Amino acid sequence: MEAILLVKNRFFMNKSICLQYDWDDIERKIMENDILKRTIELMEETGGEPEVFSYDSISNQYIIVDCSKESPIGRRSLCYDRSAWVSRKVHKPIGSAMEIAESMGVLMLNEEMYRQLQTYKPCDEKTSSWI
Repeated sequence: MEAILLVKNRFFMNKSICLQYDWDDIERKIMENDILKRTIELMEETGGEPEVFSYDSISNQYIIVDCSKESPIGRRSLCYDRSAWVSRKVHKPIGSAMEIAESMGVLMLNEEMYRQLQTYKPCDEKTSSWI
């Protein structure tokens, strides 16, 4: 539950960005979805900073994105996917971003979403690992 409070605090700190969204509705949707709650907890546990990013009216879901300034410490030293990891012969990373994302129940950002995130707030300033 602490992770949800952190998301709530970030929501209200960025209220000008999320003005059109209602926190009570967001919280209700999070609390009704055990997988989403666990995913938010995992994002926090690995050093991320999940925030409400947008709303998808088609799926009736809020989009929560990790808005940390750089790759979270618990999600570094990764190749993009399994095939990239297998092909590494020297200085092999600990795993792949795609596999970590899948284990956490999250989707990777595509380039369009990444660029949109950059207009939301400065993120991924040092590590350049989101694309």
